[in-house]
Amino acid sequence: MTLAASAPLAASVRVVFTGNPSGPSLNGLQNWLGPDVSGYADWQPLTATGGSADAGGGGGLQLSAAWQSPADVVMCVSAELAPKVCSAVLGAVRPRLSLIVVHRADTHTATARFLSLYPPAPLRLMALAPHVANLSSHKLRRPVDWSMPVAPFTPPGPACSRKDCLQGFSIQVGGERHVFLRRPDEDEVSAMARIMQMPEAEVFARRTALCELQREMNAQADGLLAAYLRQAATSAQAEG
Repeated sequence: MTLAASAPLAASVRVVFTGNPSGPSLNGLQNWLGPDVSGYADWQPLTATGGSADAGGGGGLQLSAAWQSPADVVMCVSAELAPKVCSAVLGAVRPRLSLIVVHRADTHTATARFLSLYPPAPLRLMALAPHVANLSSHKLRRPVDWSMPVAPFTPPGPACSRKDCLQGFSIQVGGERHVFLRRPDEDEVSAMARIMQMPEAEVFARRTALCELQREMNAQADGLLAAYLRQAATSAQAEG
């Protein structure tokens, strides 16, 4: 994702992950992100000298000196599931802004441990869906932003502009402007057969709307992440 020009990245993104050191390549994550995104990041497995990182027992970090240099923003994903790991990374990297991407809103309380993992830095909270943000905000009693960056899908071969080159459908239970809705009495095969009988203009209107929604969601994510970087830059100026 390209951030707004008002908040450019001064260095590559550092990604710390737990589990198998080859995980991001073995599980297809880097391939899904594509070379432009995955190649821009510096990937580092998190290993612990004591305790299990996967179980949330941070232990002692083994990070290179470069990785322990201060960062503008550290984003911890699902910190409520492994608060010790997130706390260890925050303590080693010492960010100017802590960003927690919340996941399990049903487990949140106003005294949740992940709200105080790194007190020296301001804390921002973010979710990947509005219903998670709303419930988290209610339970945590503080604002929770939401944004969902959407990785683009580029089908192989020439651009498809006719029904006979379509290879799949998006069938869901809501959002009729962007997807096809499966009727209550239909199975998926019946829904696809019905959709294939629709005029091409109607089929591709959904496809165009979905692509536009993707661009809108990425623009929203771009703006929100840029705002976090600007807040971190403001903190840096105050420190200076």
